[in-house]
This record gives sequence, C-alpha cells and structure tokens, in this order.
Amino acid sequence: MKNKVSLWLLTLTMLLSLMPAAALAATPVPRSVVVSPQSLTVDGVARGAQKYNIDGSNYFKLRDLAYLLSDTESRFAVGWNAATSTVSVVTGMEYTPNGGELQAGADRSATAVPSTQTILVNGERRTDLYVYNIGGENYFKLRDLGTALGFTVDFDAASNTAVVESKGYRQPATTTPQPDPATPQQPEPQPTPAQPESEPEPEPQAPAEAQLTVGGKTYALGMTEATLTELAGEPDDTLAAAGGYTWYVFGSGDYRGFLLAGLSDGKVVTLVSGGKAFTYLGCAAGATSLPASNSYARLYTDKNDGGILHAVMLRDSSAMPRGGVSTDEALRGESIVNFHMTNAFRVYHGLSPFRWSEAAAEASRLHSQDMADQNYFEHDSLDGRSPWARMEAQGIRWSRVAENIAAGHSDGVDAYNGWVNSAGHRSNMLGACQQLGVGAGYNASSAYRWYMTQDFFTP
Repeated sequence: MKNKVSLWLLTLTMLLSLMPAAALAATPVPRSVVVSPQSLTVDGVARGAQKYNIDGSNYFKLRDLAYLLSDTESRFAVGWNAATSTVSVVTGMEYTPNGGELQAGADRSATAVPSTQTILVNGERRTDLYVYNIGGENYFKLRDLGTALGFTVDFDAASNTAVVESKGYRQPATTTPQPDPATPQQPEPQPTPAQPESEPEPEPQAPAEAQLTVGGKTYALGMTEATLTELAGEPDDTLAAAGGYTWYVFGSGDYRGFLLAGLSDGKVVTLVSGGKAFTYLGCAAGATSLPASNSYARLYTDKNDGGILHAVMLRDSSAMPRGGVSTDEALRGESIVNFHMTNAFRVYHGLSPFRWSEAAAEASRLHSQDMADQNYFEHDSLDGRSPWARMEAQGIRWSRVAENIAAGHSDGVDAYNGWVNSAGHRSNMLGACQQLGVGAGYNASSAYRWYMTQDFFTP
C-alpha cells in the first residue's frame, strides 16, 4: 500500500511539474484597493476611464480599453458568453461599443474579489491575467493586457500618468540642440548677387488616409490656415480645444457642410465632420462597410442604427501638441463643439438643429464642475437638486426638459459619440426639445477628471 501511495504522489508531482507555469497562476486576494489617482494618455491624448490601483498596479475595464484603442492597430473585439461565463478577446478585430464605455460610477473598491470568469484571448484560455471583479465588472491589470494584446504600457512619474501607446503610433519628433562648434576665422564676406524672388514651395501632398471631403471640397491634415480658409471661407467661430490647438468651425448654419478643423502653429492637425456632407476613402455618411483601420482616422459608428458611419475624425498625432489643457476657455470650446456635433447628427436624421441656450449652458457647466469637484456622477446633485431645479435656478421656464451627463471624455466629439451609442442619451439628442446648452468641468483629483452635461428644454 505504501508503494502505491508513493507511486501516486510521484505521478502527481510529475504531472504538476509538466504543466505550464501560466496554468498554475491565479489572481491573488487583493490587499489594497483604491481608486487610482493617476492620469491616462492613449497615443499622446489625455483620456479618462474608471480605474483602480490594486496592490500598486493599475486595473481598467476591458471594454474601456477596447473603446480607446478601437481606431488603432492595437484594436480588439470583446465578447461575452453568459452560458459559460466566458470573456473572449480577439485581437485585430473591430470593437463594437455597448454604450457603457468610459462611464463613471461610484467607488466600489470595497467589493473587489478575484474574478472567476474564463478569459479567452484569440481562442486560447488565459490564466496568467490578473482580473478582479469590482462592483460586478471585470478589471484587468493594464500591463498584463498590454503584453497579451500588443500595446505598450509605460509610466511617466513626473506627471503621474499611465502611458498607453498602440502599434504604429508615431511619437512627435524632437530635436536635441547641438552645441555650436568653434567658429574658425572667416574671410571677409563678399557681396551676394541679388537673387530673383522664388515661388513659395507647394504644400506636400497628404496621403489619402489623411484627407477628408466635405461638401465636395477635400481637406487634408498638414494644410496651412491660408489653404484651409481659401477652400472653406472664413470660419463661423474659433474655439479653444482641450487638445491644445484651436478649433475652426465651418458650416454651422444649416450643418449640411459641417466641418471642424483643429489648427496648431498655422497648420491643420485634426479634421472632424458629422452629418450628411462628408466622404472618407470613398465611404459616405451612413455607410456600413468601412475602410481598413489606419493611424489617422477615428470612424464613429452608431450601433443603434445598424452600425452606420455618423462622423469621422482625422488626427496627425505626430503634429498635435503634447498633453491636454483644462482651462475655462478649452472647457467651453469643447462644450460648443459637442453642441455642433449634436446638431449635425439631428440634421442627418431630418430634424431641426437645437438653438443654443446660454442659461442651459451655465446650468450644465455648474453641474459638470460640481461633479468634478465633489467626485460623483449622478443627475441629482449631492444637495438633492434635480436637473430641472438647477435649470430653473438659471431662470429657465420649461414645458419639456431632459439631461445627458458623461464622464471621462476629454473632448466634446468623444462625449458626443458616447451618447450616440447609448439608446437613452441618443433619444434625448434626437428628441422634441428645442434648445440645448452644454457645459464641461474638470478636476485632476476626481475619478474621471473630465465631466460634461447637456441640458435640453422647450419653453
């Protein structure tokens, strides 16, 4: 009997030693769980997302990262099988938003436990990923995901920022100044013959992926301000942008040729259009067959309308200013951009654009800043005031009223797209109210940093 037991133990030991190390790994019981105070950038752009610091490492929701990387070479699809309690991830596939991405929530750190769900990456079961269930949602260790899914994770201690960079991301080039060599003795300068004035150099031709056609005119990243205004005319408005550049607004009268151009150092670094008038790589608004992903384009689709293309953003990451700005001017600029994107969306659906309400914008701004300063995310203020009570405090008398709120979106276009892909928010954007005001708030120490509110009403 003793020999049989010894043989059984020896066999078990051999089996365990032959198993891959990953198969023996398990997510440990957490010792310390707090809302992470660190910032996040994705391909050089400040982004907000709910995150926790667990035992010294950052953990994010899988769908938040899938959404943030959806227009990059590191994109991945996420699936869920309730019958088998399985999360599946497929790299290189298009991600389909579910409307809950980048949404803020209460601090649920006390509920953190190791997740019991099965994780598949490209069909292979992975037990080497640390995953915690917090408040009913899975949070993955950021560095684990970077290794498993093919994006780079770094940390900038100076700014306390987690840095995510996708495959193919091109960092802005930097030039290191070189010391001047010793200047040798030069001969006396000779007069230089006068030269005929040279013709200005033509602008370099942008690749097709960096061009956007709006109203039959083609605009390109890298074009100068002079070329832009020669094509589009003088802008309807200029606005400060959270990205550190300046928005030029065109076609906001009837939104049938609507265009946003972001300029930095006299050149176009981003282009945005929504509504009916744009075409990108042969795909017009309303298309469901989209061009392949590239490093310039972010294609916005509407999952509540068959996945149609409803807006496009082109960005030259190498030319854009580093880091975001949160000045009052930039927060207001992004709020007005959000208003214009919403109106272009309404016109696409055959509805009249909203009229801007400064009173509703102030009610929205105050609520957004209050959420940022007091670190909460709710329609009702912590003092118990409802959206309509806050609007009435600004002198608004209404017969119909609605409100949308968002958190974690660092610009007005991204917040707009999040609302489009959430059925209830989308319904407000396409609703029967006549006036709209939008306002944003920011606090670096809050969970989501960036907050935005839309207040709708009919007098």
